Amino acid sequence: MSHAHYAFDNLQSGLRTGHAVFRRFSRCSLCRLGWCRLA
Repeated sequence: MSHAHYAFDNLQSGLRTGHAVFRRFSRCSLCRLGWCRLA
């Protein structure tokens, strides 16, 4: 696995984790815009 791919993988995991936290503490308008499917 290349370093770039590894970094991208960590970024994706961070977004997923951050999104879960964000969704927990707010009524996420990004969800209604379809951001959930990306994260």
